Amino acid sequence: IDPGEEVRGRVTTMLGSYAEGKLAPHEIAEQISVMTVEDQEKVRGVGREIAAELAKDGGDPTRINPAVWPGYLDRDELTEAFGAYAADAQELRDEADYAATTDLAEYAGDEIG
Repeated sequence: IDPGEEVRGRVTTMLGSYAEGKLAPHEIAEQISVMTVEDQEKVRGVGREIAAELAKDGGDPTRINPAVWPGYLDRDELTEAFGAYAADAQELRDEADYAATTDLAEYAGDEIG
């Protein structure tokens, strides 16, 4: 996959983090450097809107929609979600195995869940 296309999925997260004060503009610039000049300008345009809100007294930068390309997935978030799913699935499998192989007769029904 083209790195410039791939980073489109992370742009929403990065701009949202910038609006929350968790990511600096130079960090975003580094990440989007693989994009076309036109795509970089789209990101910078939203970044400037967020910066204008940050500069206002009582401004709310989170009101700016950071979804420049809403149809693109953040692959990092997706990978993290799959990892959490796999961990949960293993935990549930272990619990199911325990329930299937353990004599639960000594427990009251409400204790089992």
